[in-house]
Amino acid sequence: MLNERIGPETARFAVLGQSLPHTWSPYIHNSLFDAAGLDAVYLPVPVPPERLGSVTDVFRSCFSGFNVTIPYKEKILPFLDDIDEAAQVCGAVNTVEIRNGRMIGHITDGLGMLRAIEERGVKTHQADVLILGGGGAARVAGYAFLSRGGRVTFAVRDTVFEDKEIKEGDIIGIHNGRIEVVGKSIHDIALELVKHVVENGDSLITIYYGQDTKQEDADALGAEVAEMFSDLDVEVQYGGQPLYYYLISAE
Repeated sequence: MLNERIGPETARFAVLGQSLPHTWSPYIHNSLFDAAGLDAVYLPVPVPPERLGSVTDVFRSCFSGFNVTIPYKEKILPFLDDIDEAAQVCGAVNTVEIRNGRMIGHITDGLGMLRAIEERGVKTHQADVLILGGGGAARVAGYAFLSRGGRVTFAVRDTVFEDKEIKEGDIIGIHNGRIEVVGKSIHDIALELVKHVVENGDSLITIYYGQDTKQEDADALGAEVAEMFSDLDVEVQYGGQPLYYYLISAE
């Protein structure tokens, strides 16, 4: 029985999400721990949005690491001490490593994809790659190949997705894996997206601008956001991420 093997020295891991009735992660991880003879346990931890910060504080003190699933892959970012380069580019994490009390976020989807491809005997270094689609998963995959010196082409087309018409050259604003706004103006899309990101109880909005965004444009966006949300603090920081003009978080 699971409860018979848990002791003071047992390493604790978890999957964190808002609703976890169908997750297979505990079964998979605990089976692997058993097979490897590891003194470790993996738990499902459903967390309501208003408790995210307090729960991560508990994890910091008594867990070895945890996975993150929707809707917290983006919202967890302000509570972390550091994130790796891939997570910076993608604006989300799915794995948090806890090392000496510090929480470090990672996005592992790209690495998993590369390993699966390599197991089929396909070389992934300096590869010419065509990716069909331009969503979050496509960007993670694109970054993975770019980090290995590859050349990546994204093939997208005019489409209707989630009742939103998207045409060539459109800018899209994504929040919690959903396309919230579509248009031609980077500034207007970012401004509208902030409205979807901010929730009751938030006190700080942080705008990270990417390598293709001018500082004066980011500062202008920050000023307008500060005027729109006059009761919140607004910070504008250089993130340097490719692909994304802005990454926006609220806490």
